[in-house]
Amino acid sequence: MPDQRYPNGSPSRNNPRSYRSYEERYSYSTREGASSQRSRSSAYDDGRASRANSYESAQANNPRYSGRSSRGESRSAGADRVMVESRSSYSSANPRARRDAYNAQVGDAQYSGLYTDQYGDQYSDPYADRRAVRGGGQYSDRYADRYASASSADRRNAARSARSARSVEVDEIPEIEASESAEASARRSARTRVSRAEAARAASRAEVDGMKPLGGDAGRYGSANYSSQRGRSRGGNPISKVLVIMVALALFGAGFGIYNIVNPAQFEVSINGMTKTLERGTTIDDVINEGVVSPVAGDFIAVDNSIITEGGGDRFSAVLNEKEVIDGTIKLHKDDVIQVSDGKDIMEEYSVSEVYVDPGQSVAGVGSIHHYVDGVQGVTEVRTGATSGLTVETVITPVSDAMYKSYNADVGADKVIALTFDDGPWPETTDQILDILAQYGAKATFFTIGNQIDDYPEATKRIVDEGHQLCTHTWDHAEGSGQGVNLTYMTAEEQIAEITKGYEAIKAITGQEASRIIRAPGGNYSGDIVWTLAPYVDAEIGWNVDTQDWARPGADAIAQAILSSEPGDVVHMHDGGGNRTQTVEALRIALPKLVERGYKFVTMDELIAYNDPASMEPGTWN
Repeated sequence: MPDQRYPNGSPSRNNPRSYRSYEERYSYSTREGASSQRSRSSAYDDGRASRANSYESAQANNPRYSGRSSRGESRSAGADRVMVESRSSYSSANPRARRDAYNAQVGDAQYSGLYTDQYGDQYSDPYADRRAVRGGGQYSDRYADRYASASSADRRNAARSARSARSVEVDEIPEIEASESAEASARRSARTRVSRAEAARAASRAEVDGMKPLGGDAGRYGSANYSSQRGRSRGGNPISKVLVIMVALALFGAGFGIYNIVNPAQFEVSINGMTKTLERGTTIDDVINEGVVSPVAGDFIAVDNSIITEGGGDRFSAVLNEKEVIDGTIKLHKDDVIQVSDGKDIMEEYSVSEVYVDPGQSVAGVGSIHHYVDGVQGVTEVRTGATSGLTVETVITPVSDAMYKSYNADVGADKVIALTFDDGPWPETTDQILDILAQYGAKATFFTIGNQIDDYPEATKRIVDEGHQLCTHTWDHAEGSGQGVNLTYMTAEEQIAEITKGYEAIKAITGQEASRIIRAPGGNYSGDIVWTLAPYVDAEIGWNVDTQDWARPGADAIAQAILSSEPGDVVHMHDGGGNRTQTVEALRIALPKLVERGYKFVTMDELIAYNDPASMEPGTWN
């Protein structure tokens, strides 16, 4: 992991970029104001010499090295002389030399955490904790062992060089990295030798008295370059700043221009067909307040539409660009089209409740078809005003009474007749009538007696199989309390039983639910029985033509009655209950003639289907 203190790598010759910076940083004149810049080679040599002597001076004055010397020898007089000369002058271009000299001077003193470059500027040292007590105290940094070992080696090399031909080999400042590469060792062996005189001359320029602590990146690399780096990081590229400012001004100008185009200071709008010039920010309320238009405010009204407060409604009504608005704070813009009119009334708040009305019962009309029509429960809404306290009832669903409605079928232009037969099934007669109907393609409706179905099951099944309608004529024709002819004589329970048992008899033979269309014995179906049997019956069928064949007036009389039928009529006959040979003969006479006239013969279901019973008006006598 790279050392965070050196973002460009360690300041050694292993890193060409940092090495060049190293040379450049020591190419400036001293703090005393030497104006001329040394050449690169001279600064490099002087810096090495000064650094070597300063490093020896620091070792000589540091109590850590007191009493110790390389190879057991005491510190030389020459080294002491260099140290004295270093203290008398402070003009070296090597910041590290000044720092080492100062550290040697202060000894056990606490490092202050500040350093001063050659121009007199002070900077805080981010590595003050590592440089603390650099003199006689033990250096507690994680690199302490490296500094100590490097210092011993340099001290030994300096002693050997002093004893030789008055030249000394100046080592590089110990690297902070944990290990040195082979390339760095090779370079160190080829270092330039300088004379002791040159080293002394460089060291004499260092002024120890008044020395201020150096440290951090500025002390290590040269404060001048460090200061220039700080300036560059703070200042940035001035051309880029100018470009950014120009672009920002251009964008601002463009936006301001667009805003003025879209929202000019003055603009025209159309108000109620008039072109008006308005100022920016004008609202609908402003237009009304200035009298451009004068709408009349609506009223505040009660639930019954009576006025509670005159003018208490909406101030105005408006359509702005084809959209309804009532907010007077809306601002108008260029080319808006607005139509302002009188305000609308506002109704007071109110509570709502519902009242339900049950349907009644009614019997109405005359005709051959007596059909039940279900009633409809009525719903009335009651509004109670919160301010006025008034109540208003509004019918939501009108009540409609249940009705037993009598009417005649309206078949329009169709020539249709409904042939009906009562009191069957009957031996021989029922089958003979079925044969005649089949011969002329006629359909009919048979109202059967329930307790007779079990006696003639084959005839009953044939009625259904040949497409005729099978209905009930009660269970036993109202025997007992009904005297065999009138259901109204019977109790409600007996009336219900007569009908339901007749249904069950039909279902037992056919396997299907019986039709809910019935015929009461003798046509006696009025009064309470109507509503007693309403849950069980859809329609009770009367007749338009009564052949009175039950009285056996003769075949011709019966035939003439049949031939008197008109479209939509119901013809009443019998296939049981006695001798019905006259009825059989009358059918053989009448049916061919009716067919020639264009008549068709339908069941009761088919005839009722011509109309909607609920919408039919009750019938009247012709």
